[in-house]
Amino acid sequence: MLKQRRHLSCRAIISTFALILLLIGLLPLALPASRQWPAKILIEKPVFPEKADAIIVLMGDVNDRIPYAAELWKRGVAPKIVFVNDESTPLQERNLRLSDGETTYRYLLQLDVPAEALIYNRKTAVSSTFEEAAAAFQTVQEELPEAKHLIICTSWYHSSRAAWVYRHLNPAHYQITSSSSPAPEVWYAKEINFLAVFNEYLKWVLYLLKY
Repeated sequence: MLKQRRHLSCRAIISTFALILLLIGLLPLALPASRQWPAKILIEKPVFPEKADAIIVLMGDVNDRIPYAAELWKRGVAPKIVFVNDESTPLQERNLRLSDGETTYRYLLQLDVPAEALIYNRKTAVSSTFEEAAAAFQTVQEELPEAKHLIICTSWYHSSRAAWVYRHLNPAHYQITSSSSPAPEVWYAKEINFLAVFNEYLKWVLYLLKY
């Protein structure tokens, strides 16, 4: 009976969430006044970064996040950019594709961020924001033991979940500031942005249930 109740409870949660996702998908078409809220509630309240000890740039949307991380560094927001390596894929193992970590490293160099400003932990193999946060914190503790203030640099749609994860872990009680790339004016105008928002809701549910 207990297993049956749990099964029904899980089905109820999934069904409710599926309905929410359906509404998110239909709102841009149905209610003009409500078109922006599905994306807006995913965005961490914008904060102009103060002086910090390091910028942690998250893996994932390299085209979006890396130029913004370089911009923050050039503004003098922090002297170091920290990032880790993602889990390898068959393409990477066959040398047909670079890892996100290696792409980030090379991209930042091309954007005129010097190698001495980069702290790249190549030994990691992360596959989620939670794993990435744990690896990034460990890297900061080892490489920048005096650090107190960290800036999390990620994409606009990922900013609230990333901030939640890093503040949830935060083993050394760092001051955490989330600074995300600018959001598009119309988030649903391009399929890639629409899917990013849609998928972020799925990931929020997974993280709230799992962590």
